[in-house]
Amino acid sequence: MQSRARKTNDKFESLRRSEQRAQLAIDVAHLGMWTWSAIELPDGVTLDERCREICGLPASGRLTRADVMARVHPEDQARIGGALQAAFDPSGSGMFSEDIRFLALDGGVRWAVARGQRSPRHDGGGCELFGSLVDISAGVGFNDRYRALFHAIDRGFCVVEVLFDDAGKAVDYRFLETNPRFVAETGLGDAVGRRMRELAPSHEQHWFDLYGEVARSGQPVRFEHEAQALGRWYDVYAYRVGDPLARQVGILFADITARRQAEFALREADRRKDEFLATLSHELRNPLAPLSSALEVLQRSNDPERAARLHAIMARQVDQLTRLVDDLMEVSRITRGHLHLRMAPVDLRGVVRAAIETSRPLLDAQRQSLAVELPDAPLPVVGDAMRLAQVLTNLLNNAARYGRPGGHVRLRAWRDGDDAAIAVRDDGIGIASDKLQSIFQPFMQLHREVDGMQAGLGIGLSLVLSLIERHGGRVVARSAGEGRGSEFIVRLPMAGASDA
Repeated sequence: MQSRARKTNDKFESLRRSEQRAQLAIDVAHLGMWTWSAIELPDGVTLDERCREICGLPASGRLTRADVMARVHPEDQARIGGALQAAFDPSGSGMFSEDIRFLALDGGVRWAVARGQRSPRHDGGGCELFGSLVDISAGVGFNDRYRALFHAIDRGFCVVEVLFDDAGKAVDYRFLETNPRFVAETGLGDAVGRRMRELAPSHEQHWFDLYGEVARSGQPVRFEHEAQALGRWYDVYAYRVGDPLARQVGILFADITARRQAEFALREADRRKDEFLATLSHELRNPLAPLSSALEVLQRSNDPERAARLHAIMARQVDQLTRLVDDLMEVSRITRGHLHLRMAPVDLRGVVRAAIETSRPLLDAQRQSLAVELPDAPLPVVGDAMRLAQVLTNLLNNAARYGRPGGHVRLRAWRDGDDAAIAVRDDGIGIASDKLQSIFQPFMQLHREVDGMQAGLGIGLSLVLSLIERHGGRVVARSAGEGRGSEFIVRLPMAGASDA
């Protein structure tokens, strides 16, 4: 009997020491303990003194579920209520794990991390949740000494709470703090308390993955990345804030969209320049080879007929070189503002006919039919007839190069209000929608070669745009897409239209 009593006393002493150690751990961690009963009674809740302090409730007295829920931030109440119901669901894990904002007695907000586990009640009356509550507000709020500094910096700054799903995957984040620069850098107004998915539903998953890893590991990161949903590029420094349980990340960032666009434009310009130089080298070598061969044959031959044929070949190649050099000189003059226009009244119908005559050999070489529609009445404009003919020649030559061999080209001129309009359309390779504007940039080539025909230096459309703008007009490109042909429409102000 004495042995049995001794064992019983030892068991109770061990239990008492375990309870003491547990209480010491609770005191050291500043944990509050709570229970939440599943019995459908209004007062099925118990909070210790520390929990009551965190929740902003009296230190003693009877409490109800409604009393506790009234202290939960209104934006969190539905989420917390749903999480409590899920924890009591017998088919679930029985776990309760939520971050909760409580309305403090001073009017502020206190942040807490709540953890709980479903277990049977000791009196056999159903189940209850038993758990802990820890105040993490100190890790969320800013120290007053630093608040002015964060508000003064010229970069965007925010603190977010990363939200994870049941599998531990970061799926969203909620904004807890933002500085005044935040709106200018993101375009997102009234963000505090709202989730990123709510503000930008298509925000890319990689942002949540990055911040989720920072919240978990505590390792800060520095990176540049595009936020397509916001239409911006950012330089970002992210680091964990406060207690790891709070899963909060501080983000210091700057909008670098203009810089990235400039870098892209420089790279694109370099690429086009390299392609242009390669094309120019090829274009210059093409006529030089037959010129060199013809000269060599002429030196060895005294046949007059053969000499005449060689002279004709040499003349064509010299003409080709002359056109290349002339185009390059035109670009140079326009770029430097040295192009002189001889402005005078001109009927665009005559300009059209001159351009057709120049482009006819190329159209014939491609076996393309040309349909021309001109109005019976004059189309008077004030302009340089030679330069306007050059514009239309370039457009017709483009239609020949990029049109379908044996296909159809259509040129139409008409009066459209106060404008004279000319459209050149082909049924060839077409233009992708994202290239309709860039094709007017210098040295831009969508295709280096089409059906064995060299596409040119990529400066023709740049000349067209520059010359038309110098005449006070405009030009646009249209296409239904690749393989569906293209159309270029030039509009020039009618002479005397502004006085009508």
